Amino acid sequence: MVEQHAPIPSRSWPLLPVLVMLAVAWLAFTWPWLSGHVTVPWDAKAHFYPQFVFLADAFKRRGVAVGEVYSSRYCRCRDTAQLAFGRYEVREVLNGYRGPQPWWEAFSFDELMQVRGWLSDPVSGGGNRILVTHNTHIKALTDTWVDPGEMLVVRPLGRMFFTVVGRIKVADY
Repeated sequence: MVEQHAPIPSRSWPLLPVLVMLAVAWLAFTWPWLSGHVTVPWDAKAHFYPQFVFLADAFKRRGVAVGEVYSSRYCRCRDTAQLAFGRYEVREVLNGYRGPQPWWEAFSFDELMQVRGWLSDPVSGGGNRILVTHNTHIKALTDTWVDPGEMLVVRPLGRMFFTVVGRIKVADY
């Protein structure tokens, strides 16, 4: 005689509650990145932290007073400004090339004049104004292409005028 057992009831997971739990868990783990408080795509600390620390120390050793620090909203610029100078204010006009037009048509006259004003006017509270931006802005304003991490130093002359007085390559800091 063969024993027959009662069938084991199958308990399937209720699909909707499981999906909701996964969505909540995903949101909890990714919220710092999604909210913009943490930058994940470009790991500046791992790759460039020593250079930024050296740059900040070089500014301090040479007595370079850092006044206002303006940055593009993109992660490389924000990370650079934070790691090198400890603070920054995002200025949307410093965001990079918006394509598809040629780079020299990427910015309106008013945008260029706003940035030009920052370069030509001294900082009201003293110190130096630092702009952490993209090559397209630098080229449009100074007709100079720079390498990533390279800096141009300008002297404000007032009334929308400035002059480039130095170029600091990454190897120099």
